[in-house]
Amino acid sequence: MQRRRWILRLEILTGITLVLVVWSATNAKTSAPISAAASADPPSRTVTPAATLILYPVWTRKYLCESNAYYAGNPQAGKTIRFQTPIEVNPNRVPHVLEAMQNYEAMTEGLITFRIVDSDPAVGLVFVEGDALDRDAKPGCGRVTSERDPQSGFAFSATSDGVIHSRLYVHLGSVACDPAREGFQRSSIAEHELAHALGLGSHFPGFTGIEGISLESLVTLTALYRVPPGTPVSEMCEGNPIYYWLAPPM
Repeated sequence: MQRRRWILRLEILTGITLVLVVWSATNAKTSAPISAAASADPPSRTVTPAATLILYPVWTRKYLCESNAYYAGNPQAGKTIRFQTPIEVNPNRVPHVLEAMQNYEAMTEGLITFRIVDSDPAVGLVFVEGDALDRDAKPGCGRVTSERDPQSGFAFSATSDGVIHSRLYVHLGSVACDPAREGFQRSSIAEHELAHALGLGSHFPGFTGIEGISLESLVTLTALYRVPPGTPVSEMCEGNPIYYWLAPPM
């Protein structure tokens, strides 16, 4: 199991690296010549959010639309919403939370970062151990809620410019959750629920339950945090001509 996780992480890092290499190459093409003054580069040549997103696979943009921009709990439909980083987190000494956070920071190469605090932040994440419930209100392995009550719902609260400004609670583990019996590591649940809290409201292929950090979830989160919060993506999501320019139909 441990060997398989490291192989998966190598595949994820390889995929992220390829995207970043292409992004860097594109950014270099739009930069002013070395001999030119920095102020000489016209604004029209600045790399835009759309130019950044076009570098990602079609499935990444699809999942970004479904799980973030048009997630039912997004108050800014058609726009990306996310936390400003670093994100304040109260881990409450829940095991494996620090490991999950460190894995995200390492695998996103510092794009997503956290700041550990000892009390519940006004804006950020709070981990709670032992009271996780499934959707049917029975004890489960993990859940994110907008209130401390594990039975409360989950929705993002964001400013008009797309910045999440609420406190979210990440519930991990219960009497019905046995990682050894189910065949997964405890940190996998923390990683999965953390992805929800970071902005992936709904599941999609490759992001379904106990897989921890998957290629699909990590690349989608990278796309989300590489563009500014509040980035309009409605045209890309709705299949207008711009969408076909970004992702030609197969």
